[in-house]
Amino acid sequence: VHVQNSTRSPPLRARISRASPAVATPLSAVLFIVFAFAALRLPPLQLLLAWAGITVGLAAVFASADAVLAIPRGSPTEAALSVVWVSLSLGRCALLGLYGASLRRQLVQRGRELADATGRLERLAMRDALTGALNRRAIMAALETAIDEADPKAEPLAIALVDLDHFK
Repeated sequence: VHVQNSTRSPPLRARISRASPAVATPLSAVLFIVFAFAALRLPPLQLLLAWAGITVGLAAVFASADAVLAIPRGSPTEAALSVVWVSLSLGRCALLGLYGASLRRQLVQRGRELADATGRLERLAMRDALTGALNRRAIMAALETAIDEADPKAEPLAIALVDLDHFK
């Protein structure tokens, strides 16, 4: 004789509907946090696609939930307004992310420009403007390098100084 257990668990959809109000607010908070950090890194097209996908998903959740979620959706109008509100909030995260990404790109570009300008200035500071020969600053830097390389090896170091009169 086969005895069936009369305490069957409710179907998955019923369990999700009962849990919906309890998890809607924490899920929304996690969704905002994840999307806000993703907005800082995603390229604009991927960000817009993610925003559209999340908006469609939220609309499906709001439309199909049997129980009242923690977000107002008492009537179809309230549900639609809630979807619009959440979508616009995510859009604001997206716009802030795009703004941050553009600032980051500008900062990288300006850093490169600054490094190039610094390199040009260092090259100009090491050469005589008229002859293009190394100036005193460059010679002193080369001398310091030679002394630093010769000192640990205990190698002898010789320096020759030539003075040319009326060179220019």
